[in-house]
Amino acid sequence: MKDLIHSLQHLVLEAFVASSSQKRIGCIVSQVKAFIGVGVCSLYLVEKGVIDCGYFSESGDGKLEAFLGTSVFHGGTLVGVIVVVQKFRRKFSQGDDSIRVNL
Repeated sequence: MKDLIHSLQHLVLEAFVASSSQKRIGCIVSQVKAFIGVGVCSLYLVEKGVIDCGYFSESGDGKLEAFLGTSVFHGGTLVGVIVVVQKFRRKFSQGDDSIRVNL
């Protein structure tokens, strides 16, 4: 639990001090990818009421076996969806799911 809290604090602090929105998004994506330990993490932003499929991460080729995603809200407004995927079958841990819930 301490690792989870520390990771979330680090993610928030690093995103907060980022110099631009693009860097802030990159920070969030890379931190979530590293903490959960997946091959791909993508953030899809809401554009005019729909999710914009231009995303901020590496694209993975081939069949994907594991998927975890959640809506991202800011001030009660939906701003996007963050998704993590993995090429091999795995069960995400409670800690992984806690990151999802707290985003």
